[in-house]
Amino acid sequence: MAVPISPAQTLPTRGHSGPVPAGSRHQSRARARREARVGHLLIAPAIAVVGVFILYPLGFGLYISFTNWPLIGPYHYIGGSNYSALLHNSVFIQSIVFTLEYTAIVTVPILVFGYLLAVFVRSNRRGSILFRTCFFLPFIIGLSTLSFLIFVELQPGFGTVNVLLSKFHIVGINTPWTASTGLALTAICILATCLRRKAIRQTKITPLPRKLR
Repeated sequence: MAVPISPAQTLPTRGHSGPVPAGSRHQSRARARREARVGHLLIAPAIAVVGVFILYPLGFGLYISFTNWPLIGPYHYIGGSNYSALLHNSVFIQSIVFTLEYTAIVTVPILVFGYLLAVFVRSNRRGSILFRTCFFLPFIIGLSTLSFLIFVELQPGFGTVNVLLSKFHIVGINTPWTASTGLALTAICILATCLRRKAIRQTKITPLPRKLR
């Protein structure tokens, strides 16, 4: 004889849970609040560092830009006079033009040349290991050290750049790379194309480990 099953004895079907007791909901909310407090405590030092060393200097710099800040002594609010004088400063205008020229020249070569070099580095062709070592060597050397070395190699008379290029009759041995605006811009664009963004291109094409997929 079949025994009738009451609704209270019916087993819950898969995907349909029964009503959650009030005590469980209270425990879930308390656990969520506790985890939120722990998260806030963990990120508090980072927020403090960003606020003290980044946000505050930015805000203070914006504030003093509207004053005649003398560094030492009293100052007064002068509105946008500093910005008006800046727009009529020939050195500032020249620096803006130079930055735009530099950006227009190096943006496409950095992306294209950097990506092609990164593809070659990732390949398993002969000589790729040696090339990979040379590829990342500039990132191992400090930026200030590398800048000084490049400045020395660009010097007229004894710099390696002039010595090598003079062998092919491209430039003279006494070419002043750092004394001419056009030559300096050319050198900076070539160096930026060769050195910048290559590690980023390499990182973007590197596959994720299987454990992280």
